[in-house]
Amino acid sequence: MLPSLPTLMRLCRALAVDANRLLGFSSSTPPAWLTLEIPGEDEPPAMRRLLRTVRKLKPRHLAALSNVASALLPPSGSGVSRTSKRAAS
Repeated sequence: MLPSLPTLMRLCRALAVDANRLLGFSSSTPPAWLTLEIPGEDEPPAMRRLLRTVRKLKPRHLAALSNVASALLPPSGSGVSRTSKRAAS
């Protein structure tokens, strides 16, 4: 997927293509992998605060938080959350 420089040069010679074109740098629009989204630009402030906190967690705490977040999600294929089911019973 990521050829070494000598391999890239051999590919360019074999295909008779400039390296910039082969890597997608000569097109008028940048390649999709090069365009970077600024994370959180359109996120609500509470989400940005949560993400800042999550980035500081140790791996085991991050795994625990991931499990808690997964448990809070409604089961897939169901439009009713667990909370709604409990409230109905």
